[in-house]
Amino acid sequence: MKSILKFSLIALSITLASSCDSDDNNEEQQSNPTHKISFSGSSSTDSCDVDGTYSIGVEFVSDGNSVGTNSFNGTTNFMQLSEQMDLAGNTIGIKLTLLNFDANNSNSGRGSGLESIVVNIEDLSNNISILNESLENLFICTDSVYEVVLLYNTADNTSNINYLQHGF
Repeated sequence: MKSILKFSLIALSITLASSCDSDDNNEEQQSNPTHKISFSGSSSTDSCDVDGTYSIGVEFVSDGNSVGTNSFNGTTNFMQLSEQMDLAGNTIGIKLTLLNFDANNSNSGRGSGLESIVVNIEDLSNNISILNESLENLFICTDSVYEVVLLYNTADNTSNINYLQHGF
């Protein structure tokens, strides 16, 4: 009797473990990256006739969620900056922000910027670039363009670019 009960428990445990493994594999497949997003650009510290410092934020997004961030800070003009991340999702993208922008203080970050911005999206299934977009410069001056968000819809292969601007 004990051996039948022990055998039944072992069989039940194996059945449960197999069904859990199957669910876990499906979740892993859904989260596998399908695209690589990369950006490159040059810091700017002397626009608007002012020498300054740069502070640039990079945020990678997937389906409206932040999945990775980084920031670059410095004083070197024309410093080459770049970052990349592998992403999965229906809508993937990147947000670049001049972190020292302050709408209430025209001197905060004045003279800093990000120039020669290029965003590339690559399909990881075939390593082919499907989007290579040159973006407008970001800068802080009397008129400022301090943030850009590029979103890419992986289902219909369309992109959308939004800039945030402010005038002092």
